[in-house]
Amino acid sequence: MWKKLLPVILSLALLVGLTGCGAVPETEAGGLEGGQGEQEENMTQIANPVRPVDGPEDFAELGFAVYAPDGAEEAEYSVIDGDIPIAQVDFTLDGAHYTYRSARTEEDISGLYVNYAEESTGIALCGEYWSLELDVRPIVEGGFAGFWSQDGVASTLYTPDDVDQTVFTSLCETLAGYDWLHRSEDNWYPAEVQDPDSGVWLPAIRLTVEECSPTGGAFTIHNDGASPLTYGDAYSLEKLVDGVWRTVPVNIMETQNFGWGFNDIAYEIPSGGEDSFRIDWTWLYGTLTDGQYRLVKSVTPAEGPSPVELRAEFTSLYVINGD
Repeated sequence: MWKKLLPVILSLALLVGLTGCGAVPETEAGGLEGGQGEQEENMTQIANPVRPVDGPEDFAELGFAVYAPDGAEEAEYSVIDGDIPIAQVDFTLDGAHYTYRSARTEEDISGLYVNYAEESTGIALCGEYWSLELDVRPIVEGGFAGFWSQDGVASTLYTPDDVDQTVFTSLCETLAGYDWLHRSEDNWYPAEVQDPDSGVWLPAIRLTVEECSPTGGAFTIHNDGASPLTYGDAYSLEKLVDGVWRTVPVNIMETQNFGWGFNDIAYEIPSGGEDSFRIDWTWLYGTLTDGQYRLVKSVTPAEGPSPVELRAEFTSLYVINGD
């Protein structure tokens, strides 16, 4: 019997020995020895679906714009290729990291595999010419996720960091407003332009603050779009209250006896041009108290969707006796 088993035992021993000799030794770092070229010859390479791009202009083929908000740092733009291409920008704002995504779909594109807290906050957001439902979900592991959709484009914002919910919600509102403003239907105007001096990407049609005080301010509308636009005298003010932008009520005592309105006039800004103007809002709002405000103006491009709502933030400091 042992004579019959001996050849089998010897065969198994030989097989084990050959297997040991054929093993690829590990390096001290725990990886496989051999150059990268040798490994690639014996491995099937899997393409990374995340494709880095230079900036928002590379999203033109997707038909919409996604970009980091004002004040963001370390912004990195990319496209996640697939059946439904996803535009993505990672950025840091006030020390917190965010991932912002958009795609033409009704599906969840967040890519998150987390546990959401039971409570979620549904918020109705609206500008003068747009509205949407924002869903903010606290995450058990930490952070928040925001979801909204406009014109067939789904968007998500995610942070794993411990930020205040009102701050996160306000950022979602800002990005949602920018989404509408910079929706590039049929490339009717470039979503963004790059400042030649700073290299910073800016909205093609934008409103900036030149100076301000509690009683008024000076502002400029920049038109780097492909077509001329018009605007009028109408405007409104919003104030940041507990992390949420709210419309400033008009001064009823000043206006209720006489009524109020704006001149029905149109000013034109050619493509590549700009126009500056001053506003004294004491007749409508009185003297502003301390706080963070923003001016809201509507412009109408000659081509593309209209009108477009612009906002410019400023700080009001009430100064007494020149102090």
